[in-house]
Amino acid sequence: MTGRGVGPSVYRKEIERFLTAFPDLKFTVDETVSEKDKLVVSWTISGTHKGPFMGLAATQKKMTVSGITIHQIADGKILESTAVWDALGLVLQLGVALPVKLEAVAAR
Repeated sequence: MTGRGVGPSVYRKEIERFLTAFPDLKFTVDETVSEKDKLVVSWTISGTHKGPFMGLAATQKKMTVSGITIHQIADGKILESTAVWDALGLVLQLGVALPVKLEAVAAR
């Protein structure tokens, strides 16, 4: 979620997308830091890929992914959220073949 939309309906849709793909999803808040109008949350999710996700059919593989979300807050409401998470790590854990060899990218 990168600031393109906020609010309960946007968050609900995102959670539903993950729960459809990973019905046993576990969300853990690892750490929070707050300063002025910012709330930073370090988190980890884990689950088993049992439904479609990002165009990928269920693989039945387990995954664990970490990320950080920065929320801008005003008047007790989230105005904007920026999330950075290891999407490549998730895809690799699900065993999806990539069109580019990672070694070739690293050698550049």
